[in-house]
Amino acid sequence: MKNNGKEKIDEVQSLSEELREKEIQIELQRTELFEKQSELEESRDRYADLYDFAPNGYLTLDTQGLIKEINFTGAQMLGVDKRNIVDLPFINFLVKDDFQKFLNTLRVAKQQNIPKTEEFRVSNKRIGTIYVHFVLTPLRDYKYKEVNFRISLTDLTERKKIEDRLKESEERFRTMAEYSPVMIWVSDMDYNIVYANKTKLEFLKRPFNEVKDHKWIDTIHPGDRERFLAILKRAYEAGESLSTELRVNCKENGDRDVLISAAPRKLPGGKMIGFTGTEVDITERLKVKRDLENSLREKEILLKEIHHRIKNNLQIISSLLNLQLNYLENEEIIEMLKSSQSRIRSMAMIHEKLYKTKELSNINFAEYTREFTTYLFNTYRSKIGNLRLNLDLSDIKLDINLSISLGLILNELITNALKHAFPNNEAGKVNISLKEEGEQVQLIISDNGKGLPDNFDIKNTNSLGLELVDSLVEQHKGSLEIKTNGHTEFRITLQKSSKPKTPAKAKYNA
Repeated sequence: MKNNGKEKIDEVQSLSEELREKEIQIELQRTELFEKQSELEESRDRYADLYDFAPNGYLTLDTQGLIKEINFTGAQMLGVDKRNIVDLPFINFLVKDDFQKFLNTLRVAKQQNIPKTEEFRVSNKRIGTIYVHFVLTPLRDYKYKEVNFRISLTDLTERKKIEDRLKESEERFRTMAEYSPVMIWVSDMDYNIVYANKTKLEFLKRPFNEVKDHKWIDTIHPGDRERFLAILKRAYEAGESLSTELRVNCKENGDRDVLISAAPRKLPGGKMIGFTGTEVDITERLKVKRDLENSLREKEILLKEIHHRIKNNLQIISSLLNLQLNYLENEEIIEMLKSSQSRIRSMAMIHEKLYKTKELSNINFAEYTREFTTYLFNTYRSKIGNLRLNLDLSDIKLDINLSISLGLILNELITNALKHAFPNNEAGKVNISLKEEGEQVQLIISDNGKGLPDNFDIKNTNSLGLELVDSLVEQHKGSLEIKTNGHTEFRITLQKSSKPKTPAKAKYNA
Protein backbone atom coordinates (compact mmCIF):
# COMPACT_ATOMS: atom_id res chain seq x y z
CA MET A 1 0.00 0.00 0.00
CA LYS A 2 2.80 2.29 0.87
CA ASN A 3 4.59 1.63 -2.41
CA ASN A 4 1.42 2.31 -4.41
CA GLY A 5 0.92 5.68 -2.69
CA LYS A 6 4.45 6.70 -3.40
CA GLU A 7 4.19 5.82 -7.07
CA LYS A 8 1.05 7.94 -7.40
CA ILE A 9 2.77 10.89 -5.79
CA ASP A 10 5.71 10.56 -8.17
CA GLU A 11 3.33 10.33 -11.13
CA VAL A 12 1.47 13.49 -10.04
CA GLN A 13 4.75 15.37 -9.65
CA SER A 14 5.90 14.26 -13.12
CA LEU A 15 2.63 15.43 -14.67
CA SER A 16 2.92 18.77 -12.89
CA GLU A 17 6.40 19.32 -14.27
CA GLU A 18 5.24 18.47 -17.80
CA LEU A 19 2.31 20.90 -17.41
CA ARG A 20 4.65 23.68 -16.31
CA GLU A 21 6.88 23.04 -19.32
CA LYS A 22 3.85 23.17 -21.63
CA GLU A 23 2.74 26.43 -20.04
CA ILE A 24 6.22 27.87 -20.56
CA GLN A 25 6.22 26.79 -24.21
CA ILE A 26 2.74 28.23 -24.70
CA GLU A 27 3.88 31.51 -23.13
CA LEU A 28 6.92 31.63 -25.38
CA GLN A 29 4.76 30.91 -28.41
CA ARG A 30 2.31 33.60 -27.32
CA THR A 31 5.17 36.10 -26.94
CA GLU A 32 6.55 35.17 -30.35
CA LEU A 33 3.05 35.41 -31.88
CA PHE A 34 2.59 38.83 -30.32
CA GLU A 35 5.95 39.98 -31.74
CA LYS A 36 5.05 38.64 -35.18
CA GLN A 37 1.68 40.35 -34.98
CA SER A 38 3.33 43.62 -34.00
CA GLU A 39 5.79 43.30 -36.90
CA LEU A 40 2.91 42.53 -39.26
CA GLU A 41 0.95 45.53 -38.06
CA GLU A 42 4.03 47.73 -38.33
CA SER A 43 4.67 46.42 -41.84
CA ARG A 44 1.03 47.01 -42.75
CA ASP A 45 1.25 50.57 -41.39
CA ARG A 46 4.39 51.17 -43.41
CA TYR A 47 2.69 49.81 -46.54
CA ALA A 48 -0.37 51.93 -45.83
CA ASP A 49 1.83 55.04 -45.50
CA LEU A 50 3.76 54.10 -48.61
CA TYR A 51 0.55 53.47 -50.51
CA ASP A 52 -1.18 56.59 -49.24
CA PHE A 53 1.70 59.00 -49.77
CA ALA A 54 3.19 57.48 -52.92
CA PRO A 55 4.11 60.07 -55.63
CA ASN A 56 1.47 58.51 -57.88
CA GLY A 57 -2.24 58.33 -57.23
CA TYR A 58 -3.80 54.83 -56.92
CA LEU A 59 -7.47 53.92 -56.96
CA THR A 60 -9.68 50.90 -57.57
CA LEU A 61 -12.93 50.98 -59.58
CA ASP A 62 -15.64 48.33 -59.50
CA THR A 63 -17.46 47.04 -62.56
CA GLN A 64 -19.73 50.12 -62.51
CA GLY A 65 -16.83 52.57 -62.49
CA LEU A 66 -17.39 53.52 -58.84
CA ILE A 67 -14.40 54.37 -56.69
CA LYS A 68 -13.91 51.62 -54.08
CA GLU A 69 -10.49 52.61 -52.83
CA ILE A 70 -8.09 55.54 -53.31
CA ASN A 71 -4.84 56.67 -51.74
CA PHE A 72 -4.16 60.11 -50.31
CA THR A 73 -2.16 61.28 -53.39
CA GLY A 74 -4.99 60.24 -55.70
CA ALA A 75 -7.55 62.09 -53.58
CA GLN A 76 -5.38 65.22 -53.73
CA MET A 77 -5.22 64.96 -57.53
CA LEU A 78 -9.02 64.86 -57.62
CA GLY A 79 -9.23 67.71 -55.11
CA VAL A 80 -11.49 65.91 -52.58
CA ASP A 81 -11.26 64.35 -49.11
CA LYS A 82 -10.30 60.69 -49.22
CA ARG A 83 -13.05 59.81 -46.74
CA ASN A 84 -15.81 61.29 -48.90
CA ILE A 85 -14.94 59.77 -52.26
CA VAL A 86 -15.78 56.07 -51.90
CA ASP A 87 -18.66 54.85 -54.13
CA LEU A 88 -18.59 58.03 -56.23
CA PRO A 89 -18.41 57.58 -60.05
CA PHE A 90 -14.87 58.30 -61.20
CA ILE A 91 -16.15 59.77 -64.45
CA ASN A 92 -17.54 62.72 -62.46
CA PHE A 93 -13.98 63.93 -61.89
CA LEU A 94 -13.06 64.04 -65.59
CA VAL A 95 -13.43 66.97 -67.96
CA LYS A 96 -16.67 66.42 -69.86
CA ASP A 97 -14.94 66.21 -73.26
CA ASP A 98 -12.90 63.21 -71.99
CA PHE A 99 -15.92 61.11 -70.82
CA GLN A 100 -16.26 59.09 -73.99
CA LYS A 101 -12.53 58.52 -74.32
CA PHE A 102 -12.42 57.15 -70.76
CA LEU A 103 -15.38 54.80 -71.35
CA ASN A 104 -13.72 53.51 -74.52
CA THR A 105 -10.50 52.88 -72.63
CA LEU A 106 -12.38 50.85 -69.98
CA ARG A 107 -14.14 48.84 -72.65
CA VAL A 108 -10.96 47.98 -74.58
CA ALA A 109 -9.06 47.07 -71.41
CA LYS A 110 -11.91 44.81 -70.29
CA GLN A 111 -12.25 43.13 -73.68
CA GLN A 112 -8.54 42.58 -74.24
CA ASN A 113 -7.72 42.00 -70.57
CA ILE A 114 -4.53 44.07 -70.87
CA PRO A 115 -3.33 47.30 -69.24
CA LYS A 116 -4.07 50.49 -71.18
CA THR A 117 -2.32 53.86 -70.97
CA GLU A 118 -3.91 57.17 -71.82
CA GLU A 119 -3.86 60.86 -70.90
CA PHE A 120 -6.93 62.59 -69.43
CA ARG A 121 -7.91 65.92 -67.98
CA VAL A 122 -9.17 65.91 -64.42
CA SER A 123 -11.35 68.63 -62.91
CA ASN A 124 -9.63 69.22 -59.61
CA LYS A 125 -12.16 70.77 -57.23
CA ARG A 126 -9.52 73.04 -55.70
CA ILE A 127 -7.01 74.08 -58.39
CA GLY A 128 -8.91 73.55 -61.64
CA THR A 129 -8.01 71.31 -64.57
CA ILE A 130 -4.91 69.13 -64.35
CA TYR A 131 -3.45 66.64 -66.82
CA VAL A 132 -2.88 63.05 -65.68
CA HIS A 133 -1.37 59.94 -67.23
CA PHE A 134 -3.44 56.77 -66.68
CA VAL A 135 -2.21 53.20 -66.39
CA LEU A 136 -5.48 51.25 -66.25
CA THR A 137 -5.16 47.55 -65.34
CA PRO A 138 -8.18 45.17 -65.42
CA LEU A 139 -8.56 42.86 -62.34
CA ARG A 140 -10.66 39.86 -63.35
CA ASP A 141 -12.45 37.98 -60.53
CA TYR A 142 -13.30 34.61 -62.04
CA LYS A 143 -15.22 33.46 -58.91
CA TYR A 144 -17.75 36.29 -59.12
CA LYS A 145 -17.41 36.82 -62.90
CA GLU A 146 -16.55 40.50 -62.34
CA VAL A 147 -13.88 42.82 -63.69
CA ASN A 148 -12.58 45.60 -61.48
CA PHE A 149 -9.94 48.13 -62.47
CA ARG A 150 -6.80 49.40 -60.77
CA ILE A 151 -5.70 52.85 -61.96
CA SER A 152 -2.32 54.54 -61.47
CA LEU A 153 -2.35 58.33 -61.91
CA THR A 154 0.71 60.50 -62.68
CA ASP A 155 0.34 64.29 -62.64
CA LEU A 156 1.48 65.71 -66.00
CA THR A 157 0.34 69.29 -65.42
CA GLU A 158 3.79 70.88 -65.06
CA ARG A 159 5.20 68.83 -67.90
CA LYS A 160 2.23 69.84 -70.06
CA LYS A 161 2.83 73.51 -69.23
CA ILE A 162 6.47 73.17 -70.22
CA GLU A 163 5.51 71.32 -73.39
CA ASP A 164 2.92 73.97 -74.25
CA ARG A 165 5.47 76.73 -73.69
CA LEU A 166 8.00 74.88 -75.83
CA LYS A 167 5.38 74.28 -78.49
CA GLU A 168 4.37 77.94 -78.42
CA SER A 169 8.00 79.02 -78.58
CA GLU A 170 8.68 76.59 -81.41
CA GLU A 171 5.62 77.83 -83.26
CA ARG A 172 6.75 81.44 -82.86
CA PHE A 173 10.22 80.55 -84.11
CA ARG A 174 8.81 78.58 -87.04
CA THR A 175 6.51 81.47 -87.97
CA MET A 176 9.37 83.93 -87.66
CA ALA A 177 11.67 81.70 -89.69
CA GLU A 178 9.07 80.96 -92.38
CA TYR A 179 8.18 84.60 -92.99
CA SER A 180 11.56 86.17 -92.29
CA PRO A 181 12.74 88.52 -95.07
CA VAL A 182 16.05 86.65 -94.85
CA MET A 183 16.38 83.24 -96.50
CA ILE A 184 17.02 80.51 -93.90
CA TRP A 185 18.10 76.90 -94.37
CA VAL A 186 19.34 74.00 -92.24
CA SER A 187 21.71 71.25 -93.41
CA ASP A 188 22.97 67.96 -92.01
CA MET A 189 26.55 66.64 -91.96
CA ASP A 190 26.23 65.29 -95.52
CA TYR A 191 25.58 68.76 -96.97
CA ASN A 192 21.89 67.89 -97.36
CA ILE A 193 19.25 70.60 -96.87
CA VAL A 194 16.72 69.39 -94.31
CA TYR A 195 14.83 72.67 -93.98
CA ALA A 196 14.34 75.76 -96.13
CA ASN A 197 12.00 78.59 -95.17
CA LYS A 198 9.28 80.03 -97.36
CA THR A 199 11.41 83.04 -98.33
CA LYS A 200 14.18 80.76 -99.63
CA LEU A 201 11.77 78.61 -101.67
CA GLU A 202 9.98 81.65 -103.11
CA PHE A 203 13.33 83.16 -104.04
CA LEU A 204 14.35 80.02 -105.93
CA LYS A 205 10.83 79.52 -107.33
CA ARG A 206 11.16 75.84 -106.47
CA PRO A 207 9.23 73.46 -104.18
CA PHE A 208 11.08 71.89 -101.26
CA ASN A 209 11.45 68.50 -102.98
CA GLU A 210 13.58 70.21 -105.65
CA VAL A 211 15.83 71.74 -103.01
CA LYS A 212 16.12 69.15 -100.24
CA ASP A 213 18.97 66.69 -99.85
CA HIS A 214 21.96 67.20 -102.15
CA LYS A 215 19.80 68.71 -104.90
CA TRP A 216 20.25 72.20 -103.49
CA ILE A 217 23.87 72.23 -104.72
CA ASP A 218 22.43 72.20 -108.25
CA THR A 219 20.85 75.62 -107.62
CA ILE A 220 24.33 77.16 -107.24
CA HIS A 221 25.89 78.59 -110.39
CA PRO A 222 28.30 76.04 -111.95
CA GLY A 223 31.08 78.61 -111.90
CA ASP A 224 30.75 79.03 -108.11
CA ARG A 225 29.80 75.47 -107.15
CA GLU A 226 33.26 73.97 -106.70
CA ARG A 227 34.53 76.99 -104.75
CA PHE A 228 31.50 76.94 -102.43
CA LEU A 229 31.77 73.19 -101.76
CA ALA A 230 35.43 73.66 -100.83
CA ILE A 231 34.51 76.49 -98.41
CA LEU A 232 31.67 74.38 -96.98
CA LYS A 233 33.91 71.36 -96.50
CA ARG A 234 36.58 73.38 -94.69
CA ALA A 235 33.94 74.91 -92.42
CA TYR A 236 32.44 71.49 -91.63
CA GLU A 237 35.84 69.98 -90.83
CA ALA A 238 36.85 72.92 -88.62
CA GLY A 239 33.41 73.38 -87.07
CA GLU A 240 33.58 77.08 -87.89
CA SER A 241 31.23 79.65 -89.40
CA LEU A 242 31.42 80.66 -93.04
CA SER A 243 30.48 83.69 -95.10
CA THR A 244 30.82 84.10 -98.85
CA GLU A 245 29.20 85.58 -101.94
CA LEU A 246 28.03 83.39 -104.81
CA ARG A 247 25.49 83.13 -107.61
CA VAL A 248 22.39 80.95 -107.42
CA ASN A 249 19.88 80.09 -110.10
CA CYS A 250 16.23 81.10 -109.77
CA LYS A 251 13.80 79.45 -112.16
CA GLU A 252 12.14 82.70 -113.22
CA ASN A 253 14.78 85.36 -112.48
CA GLY A 254 17.91 83.57 -113.67
CA ASP A 255 21.18 83.95 -111.77
CA ARG A 256 21.15 86.11 -108.66
CA ASP A 257 23.96 87.18 -106.33
CA VAL A 258 23.55 86.20 -102.66
CA LEU A 259 25.54 86.60 -99.48
CA ILE A 260 25.59 83.28 -97.60
CA SER A 261 26.43 83.11 -93.88
CA ALA A 262 26.28 79.87 -91.88
CA ALA A 263 27.02 78.77 -88.31
CA PRO A 264 27.57 75.23 -86.95
CA ARG A 265 24.71 73.30 -85.31
CA LYS A 266 25.98 71.39 -82.29
CA LEU A 267 24.52 69.06 -79.69
CA PRO A 268 24.93 69.96 -75.98
CA GLY A 269 28.02 67.71 -75.86
CA GLY A 270 29.64 69.67 -78.67
CA LYS A 271 29.09 67.17 -81.49
CA MET A 272 28.47 68.95 -84.78
CA ILE A 273 25.33 67.90 -86.68
CA GLY A 274 25.23 70.42 -89.52
CA PHE A 275 24.79 74.10 -90.31
CA THR A 276 22.16 76.78 -89.95
CA GLY A 277 22.52 79.25 -92.79
CA THR A 278 21.07 82.53 -94.00
CA GLU A 279 21.11 84.14 -97.42
CA VAL A 280 20.50 87.72 -98.54
CA ASP A 281 19.87 88.73 -102.14
CA ILE A 282 22.57 91.29 -102.94
CA THR A 283 22.05 91.40 -106.71
CA GLU A 284 20.76 94.97 -106.78
CA ARG A 285 23.31 96.13 -104.25
CA LEU A 286 26.16 94.71 -106.33
CA LYS A 287 24.68 96.26 -109.47
CA VAL A 288 24.54 99.66 -107.78
CA LYS A 289 28.10 99.13 -106.50
CA ARG A 290 29.35 98.24 -110.00
CA ASP A 291 27.52 101.22 -111.48
CA LEU A 292 29.04 103.51 -108.85
CA GLU A 293 32.52 102.08 -109.47
CA ASN A 294 32.12 102.60 -113.23
CA SER A 295 30.83 106.12 -112.65
CA LEU A 296 33.70 106.83 -110.25
CA ARG A 297 36.24 105.56 -112.76
CA GLU A 298 34.72 107.79 -115.43
CA LYS A 299 34.84 110.78 -113.09
CA GLU A 300 38.42 109.99 -112.12
CA ILE A 301 39.41 109.88 -115.78
CA LEU A 302 37.59 113.15 -116.40
CA LEU A 303 39.14 114.79 -113.33
CA LYS A 304 42.61 113.64 -114.33
CA GLU A 305 42.02 115.05 -117.77
CA ILE A 306 40.98 118.36 -116.20
CA HIS A 307 44.13 118.48 -114.05
CA HIS A 308 46.18 117.58 -117.12
CA ARG A 309 44.63 120.39 -119.12
CA ILE A 310 45.07 122.89 -116.28
CA LYS A 311 48.73 121.91 -116.06
CA ASN A 312 49.13 122.31 -119.82
CA ASN A 313 47.37 125.68 -119.79
CA LEU A 314 49.59 126.89 -116.95
CA GLN A 315 52.64 125.73 -118.90
CA ILE A 316 51.37 127.59 -121.98
CA ILE A 317 51.00 130.75 -119.87
CA SER A 318 54.52 130.22 -118.54
CA SER A 319 55.80 129.74 -122.10
CA LEU A 320 54.06 132.92 -123.24
CA LEU A 321 55.68 134.79 -120.37
CA ASN A 322 59.01 133.31 -121.40
CA LEU A 323 58.50 134.53 -124.98
CA GLN A 324 57.59 137.95 -123.65
CA LEU A 325 60.88 138.08 -121.73
CA ASN A 326 62.78 138.06 -125.01
CA TYR A 327 61.25 141.43 -125.88
CA LEU A 328 61.90 143.14 -122.55
CA GLU A 329 64.94 145.10 -121.41
CA ASN A 330 63.72 146.45 -118.08
CA GLU A 331 65.29 144.19 -115.46
CA GLU A 332 62.62 144.96 -112.87
CA ILE A 333 59.83 143.87 -115.22
CA ILE A 334 61.83 140.81 -116.29
CA GLU A 335 62.23 139.82 -112.63
CA MET A 336 58.49 140.25 -112.02
CA LEU A 337 57.63 138.01 -114.96
CA LYS A 338 60.10 135.37 -113.78
CA SER A 339 58.49 135.46 -110.33
CA SER A 340 55.12 134.96 -111.97
CA GLN A 341 56.54 132.02 -113.94
CA SER A 342 57.76 130.47 -110.71
CA ARG A 343 54.33 130.87 -109.10
CA ILE A 344 52.66 129.35 -112.14
CA ARG A 345 55.14 126.46 -112.00
CA SER A 346 54.28 125.81 -108.34
CA MET A 347 50.60 125.47 -109.23
CA ALA A 348 51.25 123.46 -112.41
CA MET A 349 53.25 120.89 -110.43
CA ILE A 350 50.30 120.44 -108.04
CA HIS A 351 47.99 119.59 -110.93
CA GLU A 352 50.64 117.38 -112.45
CA LYS A 353 50.86 115.43 -109.19
CA LEU A 354 47.08 115.01 -109.08
CA TYR A 355 47.05 113.89 -112.70
CA LYS A 356 49.63 111.17 -112.06
CA THR A 357 48.49 109.96 -108.64
CA LYS A 358 45.77 107.38 -107.94
CA GLU A 359 44.33 109.58 -105.21
CA LEU A 360 42.69 112.54 -106.86
CA SER A 361 41.79 114.24 -103.60
CA ASN A 362 45.17 114.24 -101.81
CA ILE A 363 48.80 115.03 -102.64
CA ASN A 364 51.92 113.71 -100.94
CA PHE A 365 53.24 117.14 -100.07
CA ALA A 366 56.65 115.94 -98.90
CA GLU A 367 57.29 114.48 -102.34
CA TYR A 368 56.03 117.67 -103.96
CA THR A 369 58.33 119.79 -101.73
CA ARG A 370 61.43 117.76 -102.76
CA GLU A 371 60.65 118.16 -106.47
CA PHE A 372 59.69 121.83 -106.32
CA THR A 373 62.65 122.94 -104.22
CA THR A 374 64.95 121.09 -106.62
CA TYR A 375 63.31 122.99 -109.49
CA LEU A 376 63.83 126.34 -107.73
CA PHE A 377 67.49 125.62 -106.92
CA ASN A 378 68.09 124.63 -110.54
CA THR A 379 66.31 127.77 -111.76
CA TYR A 380 68.51 130.09 -109.66
CA ARG A 381 71.67 127.99 -109.98
CA SER A 382 73.51 130.77 -111.85
CA LYS A 383 72.78 133.31 -109.11
CA ILE A 384 73.60 131.28 -106.01
CA GLY A 385 76.89 130.15 -104.64
CA ASN A 386 77.67 127.13 -102.54
CA LEU A 387 74.21 126.77 -101.00
CA ARG A 388 73.09 123.60 -99.21
CA LEU A 389 69.46 122.52 -98.95
CA ASN A 390 68.43 120.62 -95.81
CA LEU A 391 65.04 118.89 -95.90
CA ASP A 392 63.24 117.43 -92.86
CA LEU A 393 59.91 116.30 -94.30
CA SER A 394 57.18 114.04 -92.93
CA ASP A 395 54.93 112.18 -95.36
CA ILE A 396 51.80 114.30 -95.28
CA LYS A 397 48.84 114.12 -97.65
CA LEU A 398 47.00 117.36 -98.24
CA ASP A 399 44.00 118.37 -100.34
CA ILE A 400 44.40 120.47 -103.49
CA ASN A 401 43.42 123.83 -101.93
CA LEU A 402 45.88 123.62 -99.06
CA SER A 403 48.54 122.16 -101.36
CA ILE A 404 48.30 125.08 -103.82
CA SER A 405 48.53 127.61 -100.98
CA LEU A 406 51.52 125.88 -99.37
CA GLY A 407 53.14 125.51 -102.79
CA LEU A 408 52.87 129.26 -103.36
CA ILE A 409 54.21 129.94 -99.85
CA LEU A 410 57.17 127.63 -100.54
CA ASN A 411 57.85 129.41 -103.81
CA GLU A 412 57.81 132.89 -102.32
CA LEU A 413 59.92 132.17 -99.23
CA ILE A 414 62.53 129.98 -100.94
CA THR A 415 62.79 132.31 -103.93
CA ASN A 416 63.17 135.25 -101.54
CA ALA A 417 65.99 133.45 -99.73
CA LEU A 418 67.77 132.47 -102.96
CA LYS A 419 67.55 136.00 -104.38
CA HIS A 420 68.28 138.17 -101.34
CA ALA A 421 69.72 136.21 -98.38
CA PHE A 422 73.11 135.41 -99.91
CA PRO A 423 74.50 138.37 -101.85
CA ASN A 424 77.70 138.01 -103.84
CA ASN A 425 77.23 134.25 -104.15
CA GLU A 426 78.01 133.65 -100.48
CA ALA A 427 77.91 130.10 -99.11
CA GLY A 428 75.11 129.13 -96.79
CA LYS A 429 72.22 126.81 -96.16
CA VAL A 430 68.44 126.78 -96.49
CA ASN A 431 66.42 124.57 -94.15
CA ILE A 432 62.90 123.32 -94.81
CA SER A 433 60.90 121.40 -92.19
CA LEU A 434 57.42 119.96 -92.79
CA LYS A 435 55.58 118.34 -89.85
CA GLU A 436 52.10 117.20 -89.01
CA GLU A 437 50.69 117.95 -85.55
CA GLY A 438 47.19 116.57 -85.17
CA GLU A 439 44.97 118.56 -87.51
CA GLN A 440 47.66 121.13 -88.20
CA VAL A 441 50.56 121.34 -90.64
CA GLN A 442 53.69 123.20 -89.64
CA LEU A 443 56.08 124.52 -92.30
CA ILE A 444 59.39 126.08 -91.18
CA ILE A 445 61.70 127.72 -93.71
CA SER A 446 64.94 129.23 -92.43
CA ASP A 447 68.32 130.35 -93.76
CA ASN A 448 71.59 131.64 -92.33
CA GLY A 449 71.86 134.54 -94.76
CA LYS A 450 72.12 138.24 -94.09
CA GLY A 451 68.69 138.44 -92.48
CA LEU A 452 65.77 140.82 -92.78
CA PRO A 453 65.97 144.61 -92.33
CA ASP A 454 65.69 145.90 -88.77
CA ASN A 455 62.45 147.70 -89.50
CA PHE A 456 60.89 144.77 -91.39
CA ASP A 457 57.09 144.49 -91.09
CA ILE A 458 55.31 141.98 -93.27
CA LYS A 459 52.14 144.05 -93.05
CA ASN A 460 53.94 147.01 -94.54
CA THR A 461 56.27 145.64 -97.19
CA ASN A 462 56.81 146.39 -100.83
CA SER A 463 57.33 142.69 -101.59
CA LEU A 464 54.36 141.21 -103.47
CA GLY A 465 55.57 137.69 -102.59
CA LEU A 466 55.61 138.30 -98.83
CA GLU A 467 52.22 140.02 -99.01
CA LEU A 468 50.95 136.91 -100.81
CA VAL A 469 52.37 134.68 -98.02
CA ASP A 470 50.66 136.74 -95.33
CA SER A 471 47.39 136.73 -97.24
CA LEU A 472 47.45 132.92 -97.77
CA VAL A 473 48.12 132.31 -94.05
CA GLU A 474 45.16 134.46 -93.07
CA GLN A 475 42.99 132.80 -95.71
CA HIS A 476 43.60 129.40 -94.08
CA LYS A 477 43.08 130.70 -90.52
CA GLY A 478 46.72 130.00 -89.70
CA SER A 479 49.56 131.68 -87.91
CA LEU A 480 52.84 133.15 -89.14
CA GLU A 481 55.81 133.75 -86.85
CA ILE A 482 59.01 135.40 -88.13
CA LYS A 483 62.26 135.17 -86.16
CA THR A 484 65.61 136.83 -86.84
CA ASN A 485 68.28 135.77 -84.37
CA GLY A 486 71.44 135.20 -86.36
CA HIS A 487 69.26 133.69 -89.08
CA THR A 488 65.85 134.19 -90.66
CA GLU A 489 63.03 131.79 -89.85
CA PHE A 490 59.42 131.72 -91.09
CA ARG A 491 57.27 129.41 -88.93
CA ILE A 492 53.86 128.81 -90.51
CA THR A 493 51.03 126.75 -89.04
CA LEU A 494 47.92 125.97 -91.09
CA GLN A 495 44.79 123.99 -90.28
CA LYS A 496 44.40 120.73 -92.24
CA SER A 497 40.68 120.30 -91.71
CA SER A 498 37.92 122.63 -92.78
CA LYS A 499 37.28 123.55 -89.12
CA PRO A 500 38.60 127.11 -88.80
CA LYS A 501 41.21 128.09 -86.30
CA THR A 502 41.44 131.57 -84.83
CA PRO A 503 44.12 133.33 -86.87
CA ALA A 504 47.10 134.71 -85.06
CA LYS A 505 48.87 137.89 -86.01
CA ALA A 506 52.29 137.66 -87.58
CA LYS A 507 55.12 138.18 -85.12
CA TYR A 508 58.53 139.61 -85.82
CA ASN A 509 61.26 138.85 -83.28
CA ALA A 510 64.63 140.57 -83.70
